[in-house]
Amino acid sequence: MSRTIARVVLIVAAWIGTAATSQATVIFNVNATGQLVGAQNVDVGGTLYDVAFVDGTCIDLFTGCDDLSDFDFNTEADAFAAGQALLDQVFVDNITGQWDSEPETIFGCLDPSECQTVLPFGFADFSSAFFRHIATLNFDNLGGTLDGPENDNVALDTSLFPSGNFSRFSPASTAVPGPATLALVFCPLLLLMVTRTGRKA
Repeated sequence: MSRTIARVVLIVAAWIGTAATSQATVIFNVNATGQLVGAQNVDVGGTLYDVAFVDGTCIDLFTGCDDLSDFDFNTEADAFAAGQALLDQVFVDNITGQWDSEPETIFGCLDPSECQTVLPFGFADFSSAFFRHIATLNFDNLGGTLDGPENDNVALDTSLFPSGNFSRFSPASTAVPGPATLALVFCPLLLLMVTRTGRKA
């Protein structure tokens, strides 16, 4: 009986561990013309986000671009982490597209040599008419790098530049059961199995 219980516990633990590691499977959102318009389940410091690549001004895309609460991240460190997550998890070549070696296939980027994604996180010390941001630079076949922080006018319009866009992060919409949830579901089943095994013995 104890050997059976040990096997069941091992199987359940392995399954929960596998589920935990599969939580951050990135889903690439590609539009009808083959452009990468965003991604789901991007892991930024252990939190899953959905990201959308958008064109326009900071004012239009970030609710006026006049308050810290308008931005998806409010510290330089968090913006850097989000930019690194884009480089590591999204701007990569895979079966859905050549997002690293062909940056022009990313929404808002027409330049075949690079795509620059802007991540605002605050305001310049000298004027709230300028926002601070990190730029994620994705180069053709050369990987990418993070640039900044830099200051730009809140009226900056990425639709006027062939190699840039803004990224918008929001909490991930696809809920994947976490290890704790799975444990809550399977522990009672395990207890039931142990109880029945004990009765048979």
